[in-house]
Amino acid sequence: MDTPGVLVAASYSQIKAQYPNEGRRRWKLRAVEEVWKASSIMEIEAKSEEIKKTQGVPALPWLVDKDPLDLDDGPSEGRVVNAKGVIVRTDFSNDAAWDEFVSRVKEAEKEGVSGLTTGPGEEEGDGEEGEDSESSSDEEEEGDAQQMDVDPTGGGEGSAPRAEVPSVFHIINPAPTDPLRALVENASNIRLLRLFNDVQIVPAPPKPRPPQGDLFSGMPKKKQQQPQPEKPPSNRLVDKFGWKEVYPGRILWVFDAESNATGGVRVVNSGDDSAYGSSTGDSWRARAAHIWELQVNMDSGALKIDFGGEDRWTGKERLRNYEEGAR
Repeated sequence: MDTPGVLVAASYSQIKAQYPNEGRRRWKLRAVEEVWKASSIMEIEAKSEEIKKTQGVPALPWLVDKDPLDLDDGPSEGRVVNAKGVIVRTDFSNDAAWDEFVSRVKEAEKEGVSGLTTGPGEEEGDGEEGEDSESSSDEEEEGDAQQMDVDPTGGGEGSAPRAEVPSVFHIINPAPTDPLRALVENASNIRLLRLFNDVQIVPAPPKPRPPQGDLFSGMPKKKQQQPQPEKPPSNRLVDKFGWKEVYPGRILWVFDAESNATGGVRVVNSGDDSAYGSSTGDSWRARAAHIWELQVNMDSGALKIDFGGEDRWTGKERLRNYEEGAR
């Protein structure tokens, strides 16, 4: 178990007893807060070593605990993703725009499933899916997603119906009286990650070294002054003490106020597989027509959105995450 993990595991059970009505994700987040209270990595390492000497390596008590927002993906048979994505409605000002979004997502998923289940010798459509595939890795895509299962029976008259392919999404659209609505309304990416995924502390990505070379390699070298070390970043969503807070799990697709006009959604970066300098909770926008294909390929690992290492994430959402990240 890594050094921060020892502290998280050691404090989890006590926190659970203190706040019995909260749930696994909130208990883990409170335990992670105890790690970030340290003033240096040396303090974290010292506390971790003391725990291991006096208590041994702690178990992982959260493995058997439930959370109020755990989502059931249903049977694995026929499923085309490891974990269903979550489409969250965070703006409730325009029901017509939301309904149109859901309709477009359903249609995109129906087309995607049809492509998966087309048998030998059957037509595969008019080629529009290929256009979607080409543009699915573009950071400017905007996407919609679908909630309902599709019944791609396909085939000609008299053919046996194929097994139903489950949807690759959960759709979260809380009713006005649902307490969850207040939690997701106008929610930042980091708040949504904390609601639907579990927090972890992992090593931050290594900082790339600048290219080295001496243009005057044939000349006698002067004694160079040692460069001053950079002050390390102190934001837990990027790099703090060489560690980083991440939220692996489901891919989140966020319908927000901008979605009412564009029909697109925010796609949220969980932070567990990111290049140096990116931030947990970063997001970009995707079109409704591409969400199904993106979900399938990102879930399988066939597609990774990193913009070639360039910082092309949505700046205003990153700032919101920074403001709320330590709360």
